[in-house]
Amino acid sequence: MPRALRVRLLPVVALGAALAGACRENTSAGALTLTVTPASRSFGVDQDSIAVTPDSVVVLLSGSGAPAARWAASHDTASSWLTLVSAAGTGSGVLRWVLNPIYLAPGVYVDTLAITAPGATGSPAVVIDTLTVRPAAAQRRAARPPQDRAAELLVNGRR
Repeated sequence: MPRALRVRLLPVVALGAALAGACRENTSAGALTLTVTPASRSFGVDQDSIAVTPDSVVVLLSGSGAPAARWAASHDTASSWLTLVSAAGTGSGVLRWVLNPIYLAPGVYVDTLAITAPGATGSPAVVIDTLTVRPAAAQRRAARPPQDRAAELLVNGRR
């Protein structure tokens, strides 16, 4: 006789309907499994931005013992632009962090977040977070060729 499968929907706040389907917790017998969705995140800001940006991924534990299984996240502490907000949990949940571009020079910054759940298949799971800092808006305008700037001045009625 087949075993009954219990499925419990977990609450998902501010992640959107697309991720809601990824938050089903399978508590049937079987090996404990760790899945993180999505596996990469990317965000771009202007150099002169002072906005701290929140980000997150869904941590899904399934299989035997999933509701009581603990998970923890870590990242390269040298990446001062990324700060973990929720670095651990029990059962499925959401890993949250913030990106702080203040004082960063233009360029591409990459950090790897590692999520571990002892004894789980798929552990450690890795999330690659990329932050692209674009030159400040004033620098981008000044870097355009002179003919572009002259056309802009004529369009705006100034010379």
